[in-house]
Amino acid sequence: MDSTDSVGTDGSRNRLGFGCSGSGGSLVRIRGPSQLCHNRRSVKYSGARSWTARFGGLKYEVDVSNLPTSLQNSVHTIKDGAGTIEEYDQAVQKVLKHRADYEELKVVLVDCLTLPAMHHVNAASRALEEVMDASLIAPILSLLKGLNYSAQGEGLRLLGYFGDPRVFLIMKDCAVDHLIPRCRRTACGVLASLNYDDKEDANDAYATLQQLVDCEDWTLRYAAIESLLNFKHMHFIEEDLKAKTPGIISGRLSAESEDSELLKAKIGYMVENKTI
Repeated sequence: MDSTDSVGTDGSRNRLGFGCSGSGGSLVRIRGPSQLCHNRRSVKYSGARSWTARFGGLKYEVDVSNLPTSLQNSVHTIKDGAGTIEEYDQAVQKVLKHRADYEELKVVLVDCLTLPAMHHVNAASRALEEVMDASLIAPILSLLKGLNYSAQGEGLRLLGYFGDPRVFLIMKDCAVDHLIPRCRRTACGVLASLNYDDKEDANDAYATLQQLVDCEDWTLRYAAIESLLNFKHMHFIEEDLKAKTPGIISGRLSAESEDSELLKAKIGYMVENKTI
């Protein structure tokens, strides 16, 4: 299954009622502007941004008519890659500075998650924590249709931070089927942190995490166990399902596997210090 094409984009599985018309941005391994151009400050950045367009950079429309001219220019630079590296950096900083002043800049911050320069990505991610609301769920989810797995990982983390339970089915698909282990691990954490309003969804998420304890990838096994032990809304979980967790975890620890003794000791410590 190609998870980037199957994750909640059809009406039968997607309760958010949107179509994923955009997708992830630049390739993860593309070098940052300072590496690409060294001291050639006049070099255009649009070459690097063309990768985000070709591989599904976030496609969106934003009404800039209410923005000051300087901010309009900044949005244009970020959205279209129309400027030098220095101008591009100034544009990102300006949008970050005014992120709380204009609603229109929120989706631009999501676009910043697809940038090649990690300091821009990290700054945008922190800023989105401050302004995150339901209007950003659809643009963040649209990143899942692309090839920028770094942006996808950050987007998934932000959805967990926001906790809207409507993304449950998509997070379940990501945890089970995503191509990239980091995204699967992040989705496990999201499943544990959503603010469920449906008991059936909460139990489905919990059961999915139990199944992932036996995943072939040891990093995902650990993420699943950690998520089970930190499941936010345990009051929703059926007693018979909850009762299976100690046996599942202890069975994993006693099984012949690739898990190192250090990892097993760490999981054992977690279990001892949590009430399951």
